[in-house]
Amino acid sequence: MTRDELLRSLSGRFGARFADRTASDVLRADAVGLLYALATEPRSEWPAEVRHKLAFRGAYVLERIYFGARERFEPFVERFCRVDFQACSDPGARRHFGKIMADLLTRVEPVPEVW
Repeated sequence: MTRDELLRSLSGRFGARFADRTASDVLRADAVGLLYALATEPRSEWPAEVRHKLAFRGAYVLERIYFGARERFEPFVERFCRVDFQACSDPGARRHFGKIMADLLTRVEPVPEVW
């Protein structure tokens, strides 16, 4: 799956089982990193509507990947927690990212207090 193919998929028609189909295609093509970059770093020269579609739909597909193939999302967890979750300004994408963050927070071992 090339960058252009993924761009077309995310910005094209939105139909039934979009996230499941796209997640499957991305996983099969080993393109999770490409999807992650498109969802979290949309280019400023793209029209606002395209940036929104990439952020929202990309986050939707990343949520499916996170909950369906967590190990494939694992390489992005640190960056997601430290940078991209806070930097996300698209309300739709934040909703999907919020589900991922909520799950991550239940999995992290608490830091022991050293007072």
